Amino acid sequence: MSRFLDSASENRPGSRYGLALASALVLTVAGAVWEIRSQKALLRAEQTQQIARQAELRGQEKRDSQHAVSLLIRAFMAERLISYSALAETRATYAGKAMQSTARLTRTPTAMAISYVKGDKQGLTAGYNQRWMWRQQNGAPMEAYAELMPEPALVLARRLTLMLDNYSVSRVRSGTVGGRAVEVLEIKPLRAIDGASGPGKNLSVDAQTGLALETETFDHQWQSMMKSSLSQINFAPRITPGTFASPGAMSAAARRKPWMARDMGTDRVDVARETGWQPPAPKYLPPGFAFDSVGVHHCNQPGAPVDKGGAVAAMARYTDGLNTLSVFAMPEPRGSSAAPEQVCDFGPGTLISKRDHGGFVVAVADLPEATLRRVVESTSLQKASR
Repeated sequence: MSRFLDSASENRPGSRYGLALASALVLTVAGAVWEIRSQKALLRAEQTQQIARQAELRGQEKRDSQHAVSLLIRAFMAERLISYSALAETRATYAGKAMQSTARLTRTPTAMAISYVKGDKQGLTAGYNQRWMWRQQNGAPMEAYAELMPEPALVLARRLTLMLDNYSVSRVRSGTVGGRAVEVLEIKPLRAIDGASGPGKNLSVDAQTGLALETETFDHQWQSMMKSSLSQINFAPRITPGTFASPGAMSAAARRKPWMARDMGTDRVDVARETGWQPPAPKYLPPGFAFDSVGVHHCNQPGAPVDKGGAVAAMARYTDGLNTLSVFAMPEPRGSSAAPEQVCDFGPGTLISKRDHGGFVVAVADLPEATLRRVVESTSLQKASR
């Protein structure tokens, strides 16, 4: 019977191809499985290589970032530790007006003197010695300009730390400035404020000394506002007793005419005593900004009320490490409808003000108007208790 069945099986149409077809099917399936496994293995290999490349790139980016930060810190230290003299050339734009100047500069770790020899500021001499800043125009009597906090190096170090929290630092290229090799750093915000892409800076750092030989400053719209460069640098300048104004001479100048600005650290009580106003305390600050200091600001322009040498404003300063926000509390000009900026020099930047409790709140910073307005609207003036 089995032979009959075997014989019948052999005589069925197509039966002679059954084994071949089965074998082919097995081979086809095996080949497909192998191909799928090979593709998966290839995909895994490609993914592994991609992950390795990404890790390498991240590692390189981290090394580049660390190198850039170390260069920035080196430039920060060089500016405060190196003595030098140089020719400084500056191009700037303020309120849509282009300005250009050339000056002779001498600097030590505790003092600076700058004399403008050409351009828009020709004839102006200015500088600082220890904590006091001064200026003198075309041989006129020296004016006391500002008194800084007692420990400026610690303050600057704190601002540097804050800047590294709020800004990225990257090395963008190598180059030369005045024949000296430099590495160029770009400083940009880590987080964008609505309506802003800046502010920021480019620093060309001297490869040998770490000194920033060229600085370009960008505003909150990333428009170039100022570019300055150093040439004819002498790292062993001749310093004489007359190179810098003495603290005694600046103190005498301050008795004739008050400081335009006095930085008083965290001493809100003395600020209130001198100005009659509590230092402003906005309830809203832009992202990344933190308290920096309080102080007194004198307004000596025509039209300002005569009160201790002019309108006296209480000031509070906030910073993100690079950008500075100054908020002022000042009395309304007596007998005048003039706006605050018409009777007081608050420095460059966007300015927003409002009347409040018999005075003005004024905010100045390189920020969009909407952001500054929010700061002003969140600020209420408070007169000092008598």
